[in-house]
Amino acid sequence: MSPTRGARLGATDARVGASTGRTALALALAAFLVYAFTGGGRIVGSDEVTMFDLSRALLHGRIQVPEGSTLEGPDGRHYTKNAAAQAIAALPLAVVAQAAAAATNLPEPRRTLAMRFGVSFFNAVVTAFLLGAFYAAARALGAGARASFAGTLLLGFTTPLWVYAKSFMAEPLEALGLLLALTGAARAAGGAPRAAGNAALGVLLAVSAKLSMLPLVLACLLPLAAGRPRALRLPLAALGVALAGHGLYDLARFGNLFETGYGAQATPAAY
Repeated sequence: MSPTRGARLGATDARVGASTGRTALALALAAFLVYAFTGGGRIVGSDEVTMFDLSRALLHGRIQVPEGSTLEGPDGRHYTKNAAAQAIAALPLAVVAQAAAAATNLPEPRRTLAMRFGVSFFNAVVTAFLLGAFYAAARALGAGARASFAGTLLLGFTTPLWVYAKSFMAEPLEALGLLLALTGAARAAGGAPRAAGNAALGVLLAVSAKLSMLPLVLACLLPLAAGRPRALRLPLAALGVALAGHGLYDLARFGNLFETGYGAQATPAAY
């Protein structure tokens, strides 16, 4: 290939990449507006409330939460059995919501309800980002612009993803992690630069959000294991960080690195 032709192809790839990025951003922004407009502005499910309580407690350097959908630890305090990643990721939004609620001088329990309103938009942000990432990944893996666009709309608005975007459950964060892990591994196996980093981020998000994602994450990394096993180092390091985080969190709650709080649900029977 001549240098001139190589330069032209490189310029074309750059234009396509820029166009894909703009479309992905536009899709993410439009999806966020739809999710935010159709959201209930509430956190009401027992697991959702407990996760919100954990995020609120973390603002004050604690991990114990009010009794409810919780387990009692050896210290007599109550802890959520859920992983902490969702609550940690929502901390910036919780900070803003707490400051806004405090500025209104609302009495309790209205101040708590105001905080829940602000934090309830967390999954609208996560799911919108997921759709942008899905479009970009589909284009990078060879799908056409129209097919990628249609697939993104179908994913975002004809599946339970729209329902979860209005919740404070961990499923959107898990889905985003799995998507990044799979598409990052597939692209890294083909030699794409920085794709292994995307796979590592996906591993960290998915496993940190819920430990039961571990088998699915390992399956997502199979393309990389078959194509470029040396590139597995970064995703495996991210996996180690996620597992260490679970262990330290379990130790802090229950005094045991391997006590997740799920009891019998932590066995293969959960699948």
